[in-house]
Formats: sequence, structure tokens, C-alpha cells
Amino acid sequence: SQAGVDGIVLGFAAQGRVAMRELRAALESVPEASVTFHRAFDQLDDPLAAIDEIAQLRQVDRILTNGGGGDAPSRAARLRQYVDRAGDRLRILAGGGVDAGAFELFARTRCVDEIHVGRLARDAAAGDAPVSAARVRRLREVAG
Repeated sequence: SQAGVDGIVLGFAAQGRVAMRELRAALESVPEASVTFHRAFDQLDDPLAAIDEIAQLRQVDRILTNGGGGDAPSRAARLRQYVDRAGDRLRILAGGGVDAGAFELFARTRCVDEIHVGRLARDAAAGDAPVSAARVRRLREVAG
């Protein structure tokens, strides 16, 4: 794109709702970039309605979400609801607190097609450890 950016991750929420004015203003500054609405989504009061609202913005093609609070099976069930609601309008990207157990469950149940793994792909728990090729291979095997 003209700004040298092909894609960005951003999101705005205020008082439990998508802050559409702020979101639109940010999108205007990078009109050709594809956009992932980030985990501000997890702060919204009505995520299913928010999916419909976000889907109206042609630049937004993904929503990054942890699937809400609770255990991995509860999160997987909500992720499936989000995927169903999004249909072919948006992709739901699971991320945030995805440990090995959640990754395995999400992959096995196919509640989402994409998972942001973060620390799970690193040799150490610290976020600044290098990505491990062996860990990435293992995640790929688990994902099938």
C-alpha cells in the first residue's frame, strides 16, 4: 500500500461497544490495508452483534479474540458461535491465552481455522524468547 503497510491489527471499544467513529477514522488513514480487529473485541458486551457491526467495514477481514473467559471448552464453544455468526464475512482468529491444551482442543474441534500462538511457539515462557522451529513443527503436527 501507499503507507508501506499491507495489514494492521487494531480495535477500539468504549463502554462495551465498538467505537466505530474512532475505528473508521483509523481505517481512513490506511485505506488499502487489510485489518484485523484485535482483542478489544473481548471487552464488548454483545460480541455477536459486534460481529455484524464490524463486518460492515470492508477493510476488516478478521477478528482476534480469546473466545471469552472460562476454560478451553467454553472458549471453543463461543469461538464456534462467533465463526457461525461471521459466516463468510469475517474470519475469527483465536488468540490470547492459547496454551497447549487450548490449542489442541481448538485444532481437534476445528472451532476456528486460525490460531495466534504467541508464547506457545517459543522455547521459554518469556515473550521475548526466540520462536522455536521445533515448537512450530509440533504445533503444525497437532493442528493436522
